[in-house]
Amino acid sequence: APLVIYFHGNAGNIYERLPELQNLSETGVNVLGVGYRGYGKSTGQPSEKGIYRDGRAAVQYAKNVLGYGENKIFLCGRSLGSVVALETARNRKFAGLILITPLTSGAEVLRAHGYGPISLLVGVVIDNMKKLPEIVSPVLIIHGDQDEVLPRAMGEKIYSALRVPKKKVIITGGKHSNLERI
Repeated sequence: APLVIYFHGNAGNIYERLPELQNLSETGVNVLGVGYRGYGKSTGQPSEKGIYRDGRAAVQYAKNVLGYGENKIFLCGRSLGSVVALETARNRKFAGLILITPLTSGAEVLRAHGYGPISLLVGVVIDNMKKLPEIVSPVLIIHGDQDEVLPRAMGEKIYSALRVPKKKVIITGGKHSNLERI
């Protein structure tokens, strides 16, 4: 069966995502849930570079220990996890990417929440848009139409910029954290 490597969002940790991981496994795929340094009981300090290293390490584990080829691996990133999935997928041909409530950039998140002037100070932090030209795997984007954290427009902007086979699913009534319950 294919492997889904699941990168969770910013709130909480991988342990809190066990119901989602269980639901995924019930579709017949194998699932590897990834925790980030500094989250939950993981040691270290969270950082953008650190979560990228964690993403690369998960793929290396899947390949070297579990024996999967990239053509049998799906990367699934939810919210902040979309940042890890996209970074990990740059110039690599995976079976596919699944981006759930993805974000465009840290600056756009700040602007979406009314912190426009501060967004000018953050510079280039967490920029999914700059990664898109280097994505070569097919992509599925899932977003709620009422996402109050990362507006649907962010998912739409990413979708429009992708130049690979792609599909989007918009969930009516879907907010940021309730998509699996709709």
